[in-house]
Amino acid sequence: MYDQSVIVFERYLKRLSAMMNRLETFADTASKQKAILQTSLAPNMFPLVQQVRTTISFSLRTCYPLAGLEIPEIESREDTIADLRRQIKEAGRYLQALPANDFATAAEREIVTKAGFKELRLDGETFLTQYALPNFFFHLSMVYAILRYCGAPVGKGDFDGFHEYPPGFAF
Repeated sequence: MYDQSVIVFERYLKRLSAMMNRLETFADTASKQKAILQTSLAPNMFPLVQQVRTTISFSLRTCYPLAGLEIPEIESREDTIADLRRQIKEAGRYLQALPANDFATAAEREIVTKAGFKELRLDGETFLTQYALPNFFFHLSMVYAILRYCGAPVGKGDFDGFHEYPPGFAF
């Protein structure tokens, strides 16, 4: 389960970092960056800054319990792109520190977590495939959607790192 969790999260945290680079280039003043970081798609949804933090958090909230370890905390210091980048890098270092052999019994390990206000008790495989990965990608997709909503020049290739389109291409 190491490859299906740690390796996937490492890749997509890099994609998240690339989207933060796009945001910084697009929003070239501190006031523009601050406004975009506080943008949400609906009044009752997290703003961009919290979507980024939740994406980061899900990578650790997934992999550490699967490895049978306590989830490390990453401090949020300020609502800036620089601090979000720091948090992404810190999460990446935490993921790199996980030995693959700690995941040998991850599929059968009982994981206790919360989904909103609901307590969940799931075996590791169900936790990863039906809860954690979908939630990670939900929040990553919200980051992408908010950036698009704000006019930032992000595309599918920024999200997945695979797609490429020529400049000016549109469907």
